[in-house]
Amino acid sequence: MGYSAFLKPRQETISEEGIEGIIDLANLKDESRTKIEARPDDFFQLTYPTSDVKKVLDEINVRFSSSKESSGLFLFEGLKGSGKSHLLLMIYHLFKNHRIALEWLKENGLSCKIPRDVVVIINKFTDDPHDSIWNMIFEALGTEPKKGMTHPKLAEFEKALGDRKIILIFDELEQGIKVIGDPALQAQNIAFLQMLSEFSNRSKQITMFASIYSAQEEPGSTRKRVPRCVVQFDNAKDQSCIILHRLFENYKKFDRASILPECLSLYNCMLVHKPKDVVI
Repeated sequence: MGYSAFLKPRQETISEEGIEGIIDLANLKDESRTKIEARPDDFFQLTYPTSDVKKVLDEINVRFSSSKESSGLFLFEGLKGSGKSHLLLMIYHLFKNHRIALEWLKENGLSCKIPRDVVVIINKFTDDPHDSIWNMIFEALGTEPKKGMTHPKLAEFEKALGDRKIILIFDELEQGIKVIGDPALQAQNIAFLQMLSEFSNRSKQITMFASIYSAQEEPGSTRKRVPRCVVQFDNAKDQSCIILHRLFENYKKFDRASILPECLSLYNCMLVHKPKDVVI
């Protein structure tokens, strides 16, 4: 009996095109919705609830459902292909597509308080670099960009924010800092990010999620000075589950005990036959 009797391959697994294994936040702008990033329902179905996912959801839930102190800074640290962009995209859809997100949470036995009254600002800095991150945020809030050579003071930022809550999702943040040619302006952006990080730990009006390669480099080295939730994608068991879930649509519901008779039959066959006579 073949594996397909137990595990059902996803259609793309057996298609000529194969699996698209790279998540690119730039594809959120795909109006044709041919890209998985722009299809939240399909994206959630391909998202396995790893220990890192559960950790982040727990932290978000504490932040928005209780009066307990919580970190407003989430740092996702890892090399390319580790899953940073996938987790950032999941967070984006959590806040932007509530109904679909809640259905996925329920399906996986998870719970997370997701506020609806938030402004979500997402940016992939390798595709959309900015000389001043504060002006990008001010524009998203419908506020005039700040004039001058220094980043805005906290009071200026709070005035632009008003009584709104914002979710900042920054991908490839290190590259966004590195491409700023002026060292003084680069330092201003790092200082502004530090100001936001500190403010996010005093106020639930701002919550920041950022992917970095290493906390040893800027801006990660500065931002790690404040309380934060860190994800480093180092659970090997999760990685194998992610792959199997991506290949087979019923992997989460797969009963491993159901293949025991087949395994025993194969084992017994190997005991009574010479290895060269066994066809597996």
